[in-house]
Amino acid sequence: MRVRVVGDQLVRLDGGRLAELRRAHGFTLRDVEEMTGVSRMTICNWENEESMPRNVAALALLYGDALRASGALTIEPLLSRSR
Repeated sequence: MRVRVVGDQLVRLDGGRLAELRRAHGFTLRDVEEMTGVSRMTICNWENEESMPRNVAALALLYGDALRASGALTIEPLLSRSR
């Protein structure tokens, strides 16, 4: 699982679940490339957890609520460390 802090949020991407989601929708890497404008190599890197998307908007538009429901993407607020 890849993790990135974006602003005041913690973003987690499970590449295996992302690949399962793609296949469940009947999409090939080429399909996702054409629909999002993101290269197949980059998508493959996400699914293999070698990198993480800088912006998940394209994935959110493609998969909708299934992206979070599948557990492929989780976004949580960071806890404030100051008290």
